[in-house]
Amino acid sequence: MAGRHAPLGRIAGVFSVLLLLSACAETGNFERFGGGPARQAEALPTADRPEADNRGVISYPNYQVVVTERGETVRVIADRLGVDATAMARLNGVPADLELREDEVLILAERVSEPSPSTGAISTGPLRAPGSVDITT
Repeated sequence: MAGRHAPLGRIAGVFSVLLLLSACAETGNFERFGGGPARQAEALPTADRPEADNRGVISYPNYQVVVTERGETVRVIADRLGVDATAMARLNGVPADLELREDEVLILAERVSEPSPSTGAISTGPLRAPGSVDITT
């Protein structure tokens, strides 16, 4: 007799799982019933992007980025900064000769000289000392 009711048990189990998933569909995650860290992070403001120096470079403790001008390519930026265009294009997942939009941010594959007053930066060096950035705030 137990064999005759087995399909009903499977159907009830599948239905229960689908019901649970549909309850979570609103947020796209399983933190619907308590907010969780993702919900709390949504409410936190983000800091404005720092100003780039006159080369377009922003230095962070462990990496540097460059802010693009309209119509620049990775190759043009790499030549201007004296870095390898192929490595920079590969790191950013774009062709080296792709025309970029204004204010796109690309990661530099290698460090260039730190921003300084001579490059149009307000101060010298990375924005913050290594280890002083608290990502929880």
